[in-house]
Amino acid sequence: MKRMFKNLIIFSLLLFCLTGCWSRRELNELAIVVGLGVDVVDDQYIVSTQVVDPSEIAVQQAGGRRAPVVTYVQKAETIFEAIRKITTIAPRKLYFSHLRIVVIGKGMAEKGIGELVDLLYRDQELRTDFFIVVTKDSKARSVLEVLTSLESIPANNLFESLLTSERAWASTMTITLDQLVGDMLKKGIEPNLSRVEVIGNKEIGNTEQNVKEVRLEAHLQYFGMAALKEDKLVGWFNEDESKGLNYVLNKVKSTIVPLPCFDEKDKEIDIEIVRTKSNVKIKREKDQLKGSIQFHADGNIASVNCKKIDLMTKETIKNLEKEAEKVIKNSI
Repeated sequence: MKRMFKNLIIFSLLLFCLTGCWSRRELNELAIVVGLGVDVVDDQYIVSTQVVDPSEIAVQQAGGRRAPVVTYVQKAETIFEAIRKITTIAPRKLYFSHLRIVVIGKGMAEKGIGELVDLLYRDQELRTDFFIVVTKDSKARSVLEVLTSLESIPANNLFESLLTSERAWASTMTITLDQLVGDMLKKGIEPNLSRVEVIGNKEIGNTEQNVKEVRLEAHLQYFGMAALKEDKLVGWFNEDESKGLNYVLNKVKSTIVPLPCFDEKDKEIDIEIVRTKSNVKIKREKDQLKGSIQFHADGNIASVNCKKIDLMTKETIKNLEKEAEKVIKNSI
């Protein structure tokens, strides 16, 4: 009996250690941020946040009354200050745990992304599975303001499009915060980020009219990648160069290699690459470093526009393999 009474006292005391829901935050008190954009103008940071309108998402099937997202923008001397200043125009505090995409403007990338990466990495609420991209000819704010069709939330559209492009086209690369930090800290490794642009009429792109037409007046599209040295932008890769980089880094899952027909002009054969494997070796010879790249690819003949080619002969297949090898080697 005494033992039971003793256990009851201990159990009662333990109840005081339970904090309950003292730090809870209700959904209707939060502004869920899915996209973040950072531009630099006149040495000041312009921060754009794409926030989901939960009430509008809930009634999408019945026909929405307004846009499913809203973009809040503020300018300040630091990125963190600009984010906090958004509370002066947003009715709820920003919540970044569901962030899907971070868009960095060209000016910000040239100045250096170290401050932004440090801020994102220190935030205890943030997950690190969002993608980071850079824009060249458009502002980060403009990218986040374009409304998309298949995905009602533009940030999700950017996320899924980059993921699909990496898997099927290979001229882009998905980079998460953890990967970016790793590339910035590793000696001898420099980071690369995929480039995104607004194509078409930007003024109509941020209105509902853009998603009510069969042909979009404005859309978002990825174009190759950006090259960084440490944390600063130093140049751009076009699509072929971006593919070559991904070949070397063993990140090509699938892509298309177009080959010209042997005896016909303006005709081509498309080879679908289905598997790749690369191995990079570095060795020192006297005072120089030399690298060798061993690359293997498996592919299928996807489409043939040539009329005079005979695909039933071994010689033709060998010739196609040699031509594909030249194209891939040239990209690398």
